[in-house]
Amino acid sequence: MIDLGEGTTHTVETLVTTLDDYELNNVKLVKIDVEGFALEVLHGSKKTIQEHRPAFFIEIGDDNESSSGNLEDIKKFLSQFAYHCYAKPFNATPTDLFTTDLDFLSRIESSE
Repeated sequence: MIDLGEGTTHTVETLVTTLDDYELNNVKLVKIDVEGFALEVLHGSKKTIQEHRPAFFIEIGDDNESSSGNLEDIKKFLSQFAYHCYAKPFNATPTDLFTTDLDFLSRIESSE
């Protein structure tokens, strides 16, 4: 529901899909920048995570808050898949790296 101001609202229906619905092959890296809904994206990516173990660059936001959780919630969710969080800012807003590959960060830095 969209608030149009002055007590007026409008309902918009939209198609929602998950990353898992795409049945992608050979996934190495996923960038998530969804304005506070990263945890929902991750919940819809469990199969992709289990099958491909991609690294994630996730924009958390300036205050580490989102509508569905914060950095700690995202860390907790991904830790069940043995992911670790590394600060690797590369964007105007804080973006964190989550990976199971401890050499991933050094390979990125050596290629710069």
